[in-house]
This record gives sequence, structure tokens and C-alpha cells, in this order.
Amino acid sequence: PCEIIQQVIRLMAGVTQKAGVPVDFDNQSKGEKVLCDADEIKQALINIILNAVQASRQGEGIRITARIDPKMYYVEVLDEGSGFKKGALKKAFEQFYTTKDNGLGLGLYVVKKIMDAHGGTITIVPSQPKGSRVELGLKREGLS
Repeated sequence: PCEIIQQVIRLMAGVTQKAGVPVDFDNQSKGEKVLCDADEIKQALINIILNAVQASRQGEGIRITARIDPKMYYVEVLDEGSGFKKGALKKAFEQFYTTKDNGLGLGLYVVKKIMDAHGGTITIVPSQPKGSRVELGLKREGLS
């Protein structure tokens, strides 16, 4: 997953730089590997980072952290953006639900489907005083 994260950061560099939203990557995973569909995990990360960029203003940063525990490999995307509006978290994974003027409401829906297919998890937590933390969890033993 570390290689996937680095590829996505490079792929999204044009978008993040144009928006003036710096991205920092903190790899605490010690080179851990998991069995996953790299293209699907890339898509999930692209969707999450794009949401983070769209919620952020110029100068607000995104921090991506990769870490492990005995059973899971976690990728956390923390932004300093506007965060989720009251009630939006309950609907965040619904197909076609969006709070954006030009949104389709498919980004987090697709991420949830990808994580479910991998036997993984996705958690969204509002950050204080602003922003959001989206955490993807993949089983260290791979697909099940």
C-alpha cells in the first residue's frame, strides 16, 4: 500500500498544487504488505484526496498517514477543510448523495464498495476545530 499511496500522491500532484493544498505523507507502516487490488485502492484514495482538496482552501494541508496494528493496515487522510455538515455523515456513503453543487454523489459510495470488497473498513470522523479524517483499513492478511 505504501507504493500505491506514493503513486496516488504523484498522480494527484497537479490537482493539489493548482488548489494550493500541500500534501504530507507519514509512512509508519514499516514496509508492510497486504493483498489487494492496487487499481481499486488507487481509485479509493483518489476519491478521498479529491474530496479533501475540494473541501480545503488554499494553504490548508492534507496529511496522509500509513500505519499498522496487529490485524490491520490503515491509511488515514486528514484535511483542514470545511468538514462535514451536520447530518451529512449519516448519508455520506449513499449513492448519489452530495453536498457539492457539481458533485455526482459517487465518490464515497465507490470507496465504500471497494473497501467492502476487500473485507476492509472506512471510517469518517470530523476533526476539531475543522476538517475531516477518513481512515481506510485493510486486513493485513489480505483478501478474505
